[in-house]
Amino acid sequence: MITTALEYRPKEGDHVFYRFTYDAIGNNYSNVLIPTPTNVNSGHFSESFFSLGSGYRKVLGPIRVFGLIQPGIATNSYEKVIIDESAIGVGHVKEQYFGVKASLGAEYYLAEHFALTFEPSYFYLAEGKSFRLPNPQSVNFSVGFTMTLF
Repeated sequence: MITTALEYRPKEGDHVFYRFTYDAIGNNYSNVLIPTPTNVNSGHFSESFFSLGSGYRKVLGPIRVFGLIQPGIATNSYEKVIIDESAIGVGHVKEQYFGVKASLGAEYYLAEHFALTFEPSYFYLAEGKSFRLPNPQSVNFSVGFTMTLF
């Protein structure tokens, strides 16, 4: 998973903040036994999740802890074998879902505007119209850094 985010902090210190996030998640799979939306035995499943939400940050010395809720839209893509009367082909399917990302995290500030981050997140995707996702929930752990751009 690769996460990129833009955050607006109206005030420094203990305060509400707003964040737009793009999460890119990719999985390779092979011979999955549970029911899936694809009929391909091995391939690649990817998800792009765009979310916008707000949270609250608390300063505890050089560490800041925060909680954040972000609703958004997820786009899943995968391959699927399509069979018609005259040919067999492999198509690329894209489905969109409403989703919610909830995060709790901590930042350790090495300088005034530069910190190491640890952010566990819980993702929930609503069911689609054409099929049910085999695993609409996931937990992810992000480790990275944050810094002020301007």
